[in-house]
Amino acid sequence: LRTLDAGRGERIPVFEEALDAVSVPLQAEIKDAAAARVLAEVMLRRDLVDRVEVISFHDEALVEIARLVPGVRTALVAQYYGPEVVDRAV
Repeated sequence: LRTLDAGRGERIPVFEEALDAVSVPLQAEIKDAAAARVLAEVMLRRDLVDRVEVISFHDEALVEIARLVPGVRTALVAQYYGPEVVDRAV
């Protein structure tokens, strides 16, 4: 991502740069358990449990982040799931 041009020479910020640039709560979307582990390391190191909500289309990724970061707020993005999604989201 660091090599991509977001327009007029601007670079796409990495997550920690976004954290440093703003002081508002953020949502971080993760795709899998590996991403959950990387994000968990940043969240724990920077004490971000109260500032970052983690969202995902993949419930296994949310299970992993919840295991690694006690108290983290999570949300399952469920646009294309059926009624069974309620049980998966809990």
